[in-house]
Amino acid sequence: MTRLLFCAFLLVGADLSKAAEPESADLRYFRELVETRNYSLGQPVSPKLTPDGKAVIFLRGGARDPVLRLYEFTIADQKLREILTPEKLLQGATENLSAEERSRRERARQSLRGFTSFEVSNDGTKLLVVLSGKLYIITRPD
Repeated sequence: MTRLLFCAFLLVGADLSKAAEPESADLRYFRELVETRNYSLGQPVSPKLTPDGKAVIFLRGGARDPVLRLYEFTIADQKLREILTPEKLLQGATENLSAEERSRRERARQSLRGFTSFEVSNDGTKLLVVLSGKLYIITRPD
């Protein structure tokens, strides 16, 4: 996998003078592979069923966005909604990682930003989210 990513980086930056030429299918494939992190960005992470069994809560980023946000999928009506984003929680401030949190993420091989984990309370009304190594308790919206 590392060798594949290294080759992709070499191909992307190999010859910038040919930037005006159309991209070959092979190069386009490797570019997409790198930009989407092996097509894993945008997939649900850590799905958890609510205690009442009516919804699934999970983390997810965009197709080319490594920032994880908190989502809820309601099973009965099959609706997806965004519960919380790191930007909303920090009220416009940027995510600041301490040296310890950066080291912990490196050891855990976590390259995604935003919420790294969450827990649902026993009654399902509250959520505990982790952002920048800090814990936040939020009330789950109705």
